[in-house]
Amino acid sequence: MRKNNRDASREGLMDDRRARVASFRVRGLSIRQIVAALARAGCVNPDTRKPWAVSAIHADLEHLTAKWQAQALRDTSQLKANELLKLDEAEREAWAAWHRSIGRHQVRTTKTGRVDKEGVLISTPEVSLKTEPLAGDPRYLAVVLDCQRHRAELLGLDAPQKIAATTADGEDIFNQDARTTLYAKLLG
Repeated sequence: MRKNNRDASREGLMDDRRARVASFRVRGLSIRQIVAALARAGCVNPDTRKPWAVSAIHADLEHLTAKWQAQALRDTSQLKANELLKLDEAEREAWAAWHRSIGRHQVRTTKTGRVDKEGVLISTPEVSLKTEPLAGDPRYLAVVLDCQRHRAELLGLDAPQKIAATTADGEDIFNQDARTTLYAKLLG
């Protein structure tokens, strides 16, 4: 049992050292600068009471880098999954709204009665109801297409786009004549 407490204590010391190493690394310190900064902060090897070896800090940085990379991959995957869920929900709502916009609706028209100069009613007010078909609101389909485009972009389903380096005039920069003209403008 005593060994387990010692192992736990060493593990706690290593976690503390790695947290400090990470803090110094993100501030731009080199490995040797981290060793010196740890020594100044009183974080030394408990067995030797001397500053940590460069190799120990290097191993810490390798461990931390692997941990950070794994976390970044998890975070990216989770972020993509969350964005895909949002796109699915937006597309579902757009389709539902599209279907609600199809059908028939009633148009109510009211014509007011006419009155002569003395205020006598000449004609009575008329109310008419007319049923008209609805073809669907195309704005909802635009939302559906936007969702599909964003999903394809997020998943990398679109074919790669060719991007060519050109001059301000639109000439291919790798064209010898265009390059000569460009150099002449720059040097002239």
